[in-house]
Amino acid sequence: MRTMYPSQVNSSSTKLSMAINDTEVSITVDDGSVLPDAPNTLTIGYDRTTPETVLMTAKTGNVLTIERGFDGSASSWGTGIKIARIFSSYDYEAFRTNINSLDTYTHSQVGVATIWTVTHNLNRYPSVTVVDSADNTVIGEVQYTTLNELTVIFSGGFSGKAYLN
Repeated sequence: MRTMYPSQVNSSSTKLSMAINDTEVSITVDDGSVLPDAPNTLTIGYDRTTPETVLMTAKTGNVLTIERGFDGSASSWGTGIKIARIFSSYDYEAFRTNINSLDTYTHSQVGVATIWTVTHNLNRYPSVTVVDSADNTVIGEVQYTTLNELTVIFSGGFSGKAYLN
C-alpha cells in the first residue's frame, strides 16, 4: 500500500522566499503556517506548465525540509513561486493503487442451497454481494461466524456467486 497524505481544505498557498536550485532540500517560504504538517506532499509552481511535487519531511516555522523529485523531476525555482498542498498525480496513484490492492474473495456456490457457508480468509468482516447463476442480485441474511467465515441464509435455494470485499 502507498502512503496517503492528508489533504488540505482550500489548498492555501505561500511563496518561496528565495530562489532554489534542483538539489536544495531545505527551503524557506513566506508563511509556513498555511501549509499542512509534515510529512505531506507539496507542489511547487502548481500554476506553471511543469510543476514539481515534493515530499515535505519536516517543517520548522517557515523552513521546510523536502525530498526533491518525489513525483516527477526536480527543477530550479525563482523567488516568489507559489507552493501549496495540491491534489497531485501521486495522490491519485496512491488512492488507485490502495483501492486495487484491497483483498477480495469470490465464492462459487455450485450446488443449489438455502444456506451458503463461505470461508474467505480475509481476516475481517467483509461486505457481501450475492448473485444467482443468471447474475441477478439476491438478498440474504449474512451471519459472520468468525473473521474468516460467514454464512448467508436465503428464503429459497439456488446456485451462484458471493463477492466479498
